[in-house]
Amino acid sequence: MMSEENFTLKNFVPRYSFYPLYSAWPKEIMTESKSLIKTTYYQEMESAKDILIYIHIPYCQELCNFCGLNVKITKSKDEINSFVDHLIKEIKNSPRCSNVKGVSIGGGTPNFLPAKELERLIVFLHQHFNLSSEAHLQIEIDPRYITLDQLNIFQKFNFKNLIVGLIDFNSDVLALSNRHQGPNQAAGLELILNQNYFSVTAEIIAGLAMQSKESIKFTLDYCLNSGVNSFNIYPLFIAPWNPNSKIHIQITQNNKSANFSDNRFELFKFACDYLKSHHITSVGPGHFATPDHWWNDKLQKEDLCYCISGVFPFIVDHMLSFGPSAISSSSSIVCANEKVTDRYLSLIQKKEDCHSSFFVKSKSQIAFQELINQLFAKSQTKIPSEILENPSFLINKKIIVELELAKIEDQSIKMTSLGREYFGHLLHLLDPKI
Repeated sequence: MMSEENFTLKNFVPRYSFYPLYSAWPKEIMTESKSLIKTTYYQEMESAKDILIYIHIPYCQELCNFCGLNVKITKSKDEINSFVDHLIKEIKNSPRCSNVKGVSIGGGTPNFLPAKELERLIVFLHQHFNLSSEAHLQIEIDPRYITLDQLNIFQKFNFKNLIVGLIDFNSDVLALSNRHQGPNQAAGLELILNQNYFSVTAEIIAGLAMQSKESIKFTLDYCLNSGVNSFNIYPLFIAPWNPNSKIHIQITQNNKSANFSDNRFELFKFACDYLKSHHITSVGPGHFATPDHWWNDKLQKEDLCYCISGVFPFIVDHMLSFGPSAISSSSSIVCANEKVTDRYLSLIQKKEDCHSSFFVKSKSQIAFQELINQLFAKSQTKIPSEILENPSFLINKKIIVELELAKIEDQSIKMTSLGREYFGHLLHLLDPKI
C-alpha cells in the first residue's frame, strides 16, 4: 500500500513497460515447479494470438553515463558475429509461435552488428516465424554508427519504424555522457531521413549533466526541422549498476545549486510542453507524434499498445523475447533470461536452459495487465474487482482524481490527456502491488 500523501507528477515512477515489475518476482522457484511452469508457458505461447517478438542485442562500443540497460562493451568483431549464432540457437529451442504480428530489436546498439549479420538474423526470423508482409518491424539505432548497407536491409525487409537515439545535440552534454563523435549524430540522422522510407522516432533524455532548456529546444527544433515525426522523451534514470550515472547528480547540484530530481522533472516537462506547443500530440508517457503519424491513427482506432519495446499498432497479449536479460510474458507466466551476456552465451553453447527465473502472475496481476492494455488503447475501461477491493485503491483513488489523471465513477475509469502523458504515474497509483 502506498503511504505517499504528497505524491505529485515530480515523483519518479517505474516505466511499467512490462508487468509485473521485476522487483516483485520471487527470488527462487523449486526445480520441480520450474519444469511445470515452463510447460505451461510453452503451451500458452504456442496457442497465443498477437505475439510480439523482442530481440536484445547487448553490445556497445562504449558505456554511456546515462545508460540503465543491460549492455556489454566490446570491440571484438568475432564475439559480435558469433552472437547471432547463439540467438538463432535460442530461438530454435523456443515455443513455435504462428501468430507473430511484430518484431522489435533493441539493445545495446543493434546496428553495432555488421550489415551481413543483421540480415542473417532478420532472414531467420522471417523463416522461423513465417512473418507476413504486414508484420510491424522496428529497430533501435545509434545514428553515429548507421550505414547505408544497414538501411538498405531494413528497407528490403520493410521495417516500419527506426528508433534513433539522439539524446541531445549539445557537445558538452554528450561529452559528460561519454557519448563521443557527437557531430556524427546529425550525419546519421540525415542519412536515415534521406531514405524517405522509414517512420523515425527520436529518443531524447531529460536531466543530463549540463543540459538546459536551450539545449533541449535546439535538439527538438533540429529534429522537427529535419522531418522527424515522433519522439520518445525519457527522464534520466540513475541506474545503481552504472556508477558513472551519478555524475549527472553531482554536476547538476554543484553547477546549478539545484535539486537533481526537480531539475530532471523541469527539463522533462519543458520538452513535453515544447512539443505540444508545436502541435505534436502525446500518445503515451513521453511518447509524442505528429497528427498524421500512425501512432495517432491507431490511437483513434483504439489499437495502440504500450510495452517494453515502445508503442505498437496492436494489443500485445504475449511477448516472446530473446537475448541476455530478455523478458517474455505469456497469459499467466513471465520469465527472464540470464542477465550476464557471457553466462547467457555459455548456457546456449551447452544447450542448457538460458531462462534464469520464472514468475507466475496472480489473479490481480493478470487483471492489472488487462487494465494496462485496455486503458492505453481505449482511454477508458472497467476497473477489475481485484483492484477495486484492494485497500491501496481507496487511498490512491483520491490522488488520481486530484492530479487530474483520470475520472473515476463507480467501477469505471476514464483517463484524461494528462493521464495519458503521465501514464506511468497513473499505473503506479492503480497498481494492486500483490
